[in-house]
Amino acid sequence: MNKLFKNINLAIATGAVSLLFAVPAFAGYSTIDGPGSMPMGSSAQYSASDKTVVVTGWGKTQARVDKATLSFTLQTDAKSAKEANQNINKAMDEVVSKLAKFGVKKEDLVTTWWNFYPQLDYSVNATGTVSGFMAERSISVTLNDNIANVDEAMSTLLEVTVVRITNMNFATGIKDAAPYMVMAKEAAFNDAKDKAAGLVKLLGLNLDSVIKVEDFSYNNNYYTSQNMNTVDVETSLNVTFKVK
Repeated sequence: MNKLFKNINLAIATGAVSLLFAVPAFAGYSTIDGPGSMPMGSSAQYSASDKTVVVTGWGKTQARVDKATLSFTLQTDAKSAKEANQNINKAMDEVVSKLAKFGVKKEDLVTTWWNFYPQLDYSVNATGTVSGFMAERSISVTLNDNIANVDEAMSTLLEVTVVRITNMNFATGIKDAAPYMVMAKEAAFNDAKDKAAGLVKLLGLNLDSVIKVEDFSYNNNYYTSQNMNTVDVETSLNVTFKVK
């Protein structure tokens, strides 16, 4: 079974994506909406002319979180753009120093956004005069082996004194979801097979062989569960069985 699913394109999707697959009804097919464990929008189809049944199977497995990505913004005011930039660079050095105990190196800090803009004083005239500059630099860093220390890492960042720290948040995930997706696909296949067997039994028939397996997973498709220590890896497969 593992060999079958390793040959399927392993893909998992991120973020809050809801995987629902609806098989449209075709002429010559009887479409039966699945009760019980079948998710809303999924269906099973039996073709009397082709002697086939098409079923959507759903599978899920759980993986333990092994990475956390922190993101935050460094913000400073200064009389000149040069001074503002210097403050940001000093803050970056301080961030690296404070996060070193979590295994973070300077090259681990990724700049996702950087902005400089003048601050205008409108007390003198309507068009405003430049009174200083503000610099903002958004950073993300991934902690791969210190998930339990996320709270401490965030508290440590708040100790940075050179600039202000704003927009701080974190997201958890898994470094390698592919092995878990294989297990989810196996569960999805078994789910499809059970549903198909139940359907054809009502028709007085039996399943024969698998004709086609369609993969409806997406890249990095996993969801953090409520306890923040595990993630649910989910997928769906559309399986066509020959009927005898």
